[in-house]
Amino acid sequence: MKILYGVQGTGNGHISRSKEIIKRLKQNAQVDILISGSLHEMDLDLEVKYRKDGTGAWFKKNGGIDYWGLIRKTKFIKIIKDILFSPVKQYELVVSDFEPVTAWSAKYYGVPSIHLSHQIALLDNHIPRPREKDLLAEFVIRYYAPCIRQLGFHYQRYSDKILTPVVRGEVRNLTVSNLDHFVVYFSTYDPLKVGKFFRSVDAKFELFSKYYTFNSPTTKYNVTVYPFKKELFLSRLSSCSGIICNAGFQLTSEALLLGKRMLIIPMRGQYEQICNAEALKQLGATVVTAIDESFGGKLRTWLETKTESQKIDYPDNASEVVDKILRYEH
Repeated sequence: MKILYGVQGTGNGHISRSKEIIKRLKQNAQVDILISGSLHEMDLDLEVKYRKDGTGAWFKKNGGIDYWGLIRKTKFIKIIKDILFSPVKQYELVVSDFEPVTAWSAKYYGVPSIHLSHQIALLDNHIPRPREKDLLAEFVIRYYAPCIRQLGFHYQRYSDKILTPVVRGEVRNLTVSNLDHFVVYFSTYDPLKVGKFFRSVDAKFELFSKYYTFNSPTTKYNVTVYPFKKELFLSRLSSCSGIICNAGFQLTSEALLLGKRMLIIPMRGQYEQICNAEALKQLGATVVTAIDESFGGKLRTWLETKTESQKIDYPDNASEVVDKILRYEH
């Protein structure tokens, strides 16, 4: 079978999941990769045949999404051309991990397609979500990367249409310990600006961020800021006493697998993360709304409470996903 696999390049979660699935899919099929967008710190580490501008989220450095920046920087005419002139007709099947160019092109040309993502699971009525649905956000999710079939991922199998997370082998193979430091990772906060909120608390914090552009770490009092380097991040994650991060799906799934306590700050205006926060609360995580003047007190309370972390032994289900792709009937 000849497959075109589209990967959303905005965010590390799509990269991480796709990497595991594609490696195993290549054992049974010819797979070419298209990636659109580039706002991620991880590498796919696989040969990418097509690269497109695509769409994605543009982040502010204060915890929110820059919607005007998204509109201003998205090349809509270029995206339409990429969809119309995509090579999907050369393939028997298109797989899209929330990637719009391959999904819309497959729809336009009538090529069989399957959507794999966490986002698509958010449309399932059985998942935890805020009291009021965000109908606009759910509309965008439904039509952002439309495919004939869908397969969603979430923290638990809330319905028979949902699978548990695909966790990368690098995380599964980590040796877990609980030392005296806490890992902090944000996609949307400038670590140099939020560091002051951590310096007021008696604990050791290690901040990782793409906004930190120096090659070597900087330590001030109890806070060390690191550039994002995958091997170092995984090492410190495996040995930390807890993690403080946004409510992105992949990292929080990895924290659940490793049994790490979590303090979650969902990204403002990001419906996916707001839904994730509702689910994570049920799994024992602490959720706060923002890093502001009240954050120090909430952080101290979380540290002092020392609630037990929720550990979930997620099965290695990448082969199950591959089997579902290869058994696709159209």
